[in-house]
Amino acid sequence: MMCIPLFVKGKMWKNFVSTKLIMEKITNFILIDDDPLQLFIEEKLISKMIPDAHIISFTNAREGLEYIRKNYAAETDRPTFLLLDLEMPVMSGTEFIEAFIKTDERIRRQLEVFILSSSIDLEKIHHACSHACVSRFISKPFTVEELDLIVSK
Repeated sequence: MMCIPLFVKGKMWKNFVSTKLIMEKITNFILIDDDPLQLFIEEKLISKMIPDAHIISFTNAREGLEYIRKNYAAETDRPTFLLLDLEMPVMSGTEFIEAFIKTDERIRRQLEVFILSSSIDLEKIHHACSHACVSRFISKPFTVEELDLIVSK
């Protein structure tokens, strides 16, 4: 394991991220959230902890879904983590999940989906997380600890 120091609230925080994951594979992240500030925070946190990560962000879930359908038609050996907000205009996170599960299985198995939301609506959270393609729910704000849990799986 490699120790990557990170300063959080003025204190040095040590996070252990798998050296194998960083060195052998470029990790991909797809971020979907209608809040540009939230996307900025997630991008900065990920790029600080995993400098070689490839990050693409969308403020519109429908555009994110189209990107996935187009760019994941051919299988890739790189892990891709999808962080998805629930409450969004145009297409909600729940609507995204329902459309995503209808895509080809070759596309679905290339992405690990995490619901990242500040929603307190337990019914919506339970409904979204009940789909097999969703790995887990993460409550905002996104933290270094949550990122470590995602990539260390």
